[in-house]
Amino acid sequence: MDIMDEISSRRVRYNEVKAQGIIKFYEDLTTTSYPCVRLLNSTGAIGCQSLQPVTGILYPINTSDDIKQFIGQDLNGKFAIVMPYDLMKIQNLRDLESSHKLGGVIVIINGTSDFAPRPTAFSPDETCPNCQYGLYRDEENQYQWNPNGLGLIQERFDFPIFALYPFDDHTTSTYNRVMKGAAENMENSFKNYPLRAVELSSLMWSAIDASTCLRRDFCQPVGGQSVYSTSSVNISNDDNKPIIVVAAAMDSRSLFHMLTLGVDNGVSGTIALLAVADAISRSQVEINRLPKHILYTLFYGEAWGFAGSSRFVSDITQFNCQVKGSAKGCPFKNEKNGCGFPCKQNLDFTRINFTNIESIFEFSQVGMGTTGFYVHVDSNSTSNVELINKMNNISATINNGSAFVYAASANGTNLKLPPSSSMSFLEKNRSLTAVVLGDFQSNLKDEYDDGFNVSDDSMVDSICSIANVTAQTVWLQAQGPNYSNIPISVNLKKNDVERIGHYSSVFQYDMPGWLPTFAYNYLLSLNSSRAPCKASTDCQNDERCFMGKCTNTITRYHDAYGAGLQYNRNGNAMVTDPTKATWVESKWGSNNMRIFLVSSQFNQICELLFGCILTILSIIGVLYGKKQLNKTLKIA
Repeated sequence: MDIMDEISSRRVRYNEVKAQGIIKFYEDLTTTSYPCVRLLNSTGAIGCQSLQPVTGILYPINTSDDIKQFIGQDLNGKFAIVMPYDLMKIQNLRDLESSHKLGGVIVIINGTSDFAPRPTAFSPDETCPNCQYGLYRDEENQYQWNPNGLGLIQERFDFPIFALYPFDDHTTSTYNRVMKGAAENMENSFKNYPLRAVELSSLMWSAIDASTCLRRDFCQPVGGQSVYSTSSVNISNDDNKPIIVVAAAMDSRSLFHMLTLGVDNGVSGTIALLAVADAISRSQVEINRLPKHILYTLFYGEAWGFAGSSRFVSDITQFNCQVKGSAKGCPFKNEKNGCGFPCKQNLDFTRINFTNIESIFEFSQVGMGTTGFYVHVDSNSTSNVELINKMNNISATINNGSAFVYAASANGTNLKLPPSSSMSFLEKNRSLTAVVLGDFQSNLKDEYDDGFNVSDDSMVDSICSIANVTAQTVWLQAQGPNYSNIPISVNLKKNDVERIGHYSSVFQYDMPGWLPTFAYNYLLSLNSSRAPCKASTDCQNDERCFMGKCTNTITRYHDAYGAGLQYNRNGNAMVTDPTKATWVESKWGSNNMRIFLVSSQFNQICELLFGCILTILSIIGVLYGKKQLNKTLKIA
């Protein structure tokens, strides 16, 4: 069934609803639609916006031929194109724009019938996402990890684009209303009025580039709060204990920033890390007594220039508190363990000695490893190869002798690391042992990259299997050469996967997003003791009260925004290094989508003339009445 069949099937229902007289003149669809927004960096702007609300008659398009037909048709006025997501290609949008008939675009994702199903291969991201900020940015001919990337995310569109994603009663209702409007318009051949139209408004206060926009206070840095956690409550900068880092990104980017619900394109790594932390926390051996520290890091803003990991590495290697205690522009009182400028709520990250970091385990996309997983490394150093072999052997042990974790270079070619947080660490020390685990060998397996996909039981099994191998490997690594092989197992439910979304928001000091808050609370709860509490004062040894139990862990938020941005003493963000990530998001002026009936241009002119005539007659009547009243008063 294509879009024409879908529309035809809705005509009868539409006429029934119309006959009941329950169709309103204006119907607000704002809360169930998703706008493409505008972002800026030091070189310019990307994304979408309209300087003023635009109105367009709903016009359905299902194929590339429909686009050509629309461009060639003799139609008057502006139109809002309703199209499936897989037609969202740069050339298609530019062709529609050049027709001078385009008002805006409504993209249908995951239609309720065969119309607009999720495409099988679609990625709005670049062919090498984030590579301009990565470890190999100065190398020629960088490997393209996302060959299906269309580069839509990096384009600038000066017209509104909204997405409809029917997944519950409210969003499906919006989808139905738009389709009903398109049904009536087709029935009337787009010429017999009244027709169904939409008003799209996506005004954003963006200005030129990141530096200008921040100076005018029209933008905010893209980012949020990363989370780091360790059970080693006594970790210190000078304890000389090796540190094992387990890392993952918490977010990804999409053309529609409030609609990044895919699991494998980023958040699968987050789930795997939490599963590893949960498994190791249930060990019979006290974690904080191991000869090595285990540090869990979930980085935010990674999709925009590795904002979280680069900020974290920079702070643990070279942070300098210039103003202790409270300071202007810093919302924290900082009476104990904080800094007024640069503004930090706590300085526990300074207890992490970068030179003590021994190895890094990072989860990339791991939700689709039905045929196995691949270990990516920067170089085939001895330590990297040993770690790969260890994971390969463990996977064979837990899978009845059949290994399912392999070296990505097993085919004879080392493509080095895909875009990953580990690059931020390797920038400081290229000799670090670092492995990036993924369900892909040479290309990002999830072809949406930063787009959409569906979680199912196989995805849960995939995440569980790689998390299990990683948990056991980390456990053995943390014990050193004299380890005891205590079994570590991972438990994960499908509901844990389905409920996590990962939208890249804007940075605010004291307002972590939903996902960082979830990760923070989850990691904090893993090391709770049996001691009950009502407040942290009821706990001992610097434990904190959480959910009625005392916790003995260091779990903290950490600022995540572009490495090329800094906050000054007044609390205002500014660009300090345009060669690094400087992504900012424009503040909103207005954002709405309304559907309504529009009359023909002739009728509108007649209505305007009638209104003008009525206004003139009213003025004449008032003046005449005033004159007659004055005469009457004089006679009296």
